Amino acid sequence: HSYHYCTGAKGFSYFNLQDAYQAKNPPEQQEEKKSIKSATVTVSNVVYNGKPQTPAPIVKDGSKTLVKGTDYDVAYSNNTDVGIATVKITGKGNYTGSISKPFRIQFTDMPNDPKNPDFDKAIFWAVDKGITTGWANGTFRPWRNINRAAVVTFLWRANDCPAPKSIAKFSDMPANTPANQDFRKAISWAAEQGITTGYSDGTFRPWDECNRAAIATFIWRSEGRPTASKTATFKDMTGNSDFDKAIS
Repeated sequence: HSYHYCTGAKGFSYFNLQDAYQAKNPPEQQEEKKSIKSATVTVSNVVYNGKPQTPAPIVKDGSKTLVKGTDYDVAYSNNTDVGIATVKITGKGNYTGSISKPFRIQFTDMPNDPKNPDFDKAIFWAVDKGITTGWANGTFRPWRNINRAAVVTFLWRANDCPAPKSIAKFSDMPANTPANQDFRKAISWAAEQGITTGYSDGTFRPWDECNRAAIATFIWRSEGRPTASKTATFKDMTGNSDFDKAIS
């Protein structure tokens, strides 16, 4: 500090030049840091491409659009495979804290049918629940026919993949290879739960196509064979007791 003194009729006094300067020129007030958790974050869904996906988020504090690198940094997780990925926004500069926002990596062949939006919703739900993972190339193949092994595997996964007590004794069980383990467990569980009885010749026929009546029946049995309030009136009902109860 620099001190000077002045004299007067009654003596002298000291004064601080720096204090005097700051009194006339107060320092700028430092902007108070703000939590970035109050910001709104928008991030677009993307389509699977086999590479880490990094869609740029839009981060807004009220009407102000924040700037990456100045106001925040970003980090991504689970951002390669189909499913739910996450972008984490971490405040910097005048912002503190962090906020995470999910975004979806979609199959490359989603139905995207405006007349049937339930198709997309059902596929997203099945992915989120771990019921389906699709194919290794990022496709779901929504219009492909489904086999019996896949149907009971979807049901098994929807029930949290319970361990069967033993492997089923069907004569045509999928081979005991790493790729077939879910099929083998699912078929065994379905047999133990009475969801499937297989065929009278002791086969399950895992790779046969599964028709709509059989799918409905697998679901109906997995739900404990509930009784319908009335019989369905489709003009092409099967005449098979279990099938018709399940369809109803």
